[in-house]
Amino acid sequence: MLPATARALAIAILLVSAPVATAATPVPLEQTSTVVEVIGGHRVAATLTTHEVAIGKPGDPIPAVRMNNCTYSRYPCSLVDDLAITVDGHAIAVPRSAFGALADVGSIGLHKGHDGAFALKLTGGDASESYTAEIVFDRRRVKARTITDREAGMAAEKTVYFDLSNAFH
Repeated sequence: MLPATARALAIAILLVSAPVATAATPVPLEQTSTVVEVIGGHRVAATLTTHEVAIGKPGDPIPAVRMNNCTYSRYPCSLVDDLAITVDGHAIAVPRSAFGALADVGSIGLHKGHDGAFALKLTGGDASESYTAEIVFDRRRVKARTITDREAGMAAEKTVYFDLSNAFH
């Protein structure tokens, strides 16, 4: 057993080195939702804009051919129209493909990514249609997006964004 001083020091080291969890912000059906965090001394903000789509009522049959990205886990459906991200007040480039197919987002949250990057976590859908989208970015641009199937607990798709024009150096 460790002496009391060593035990207290070990607990303090664990608390300081533990990743900081941020609370997820609920996303309403049709609105602009903003989450702001200070991460690594940088003020990071993400604003998600959504709109409502009438898709019937719970219990109605799901159409054989879907004409939108609705997951049919939320009635009415909520589609993502825009995602704006700023770091220290400066807007970064966000490709439409990073958010354009997302629907029925239930919550958003920001956290520290790897190697000095930041990450935006969006959760949406329900049951077999549930997903987590993580968008990784730095102070200039979005670098990657990963969609994880929450039921399977595995990455379903990953997109990596390259700076082909060298415009973001």
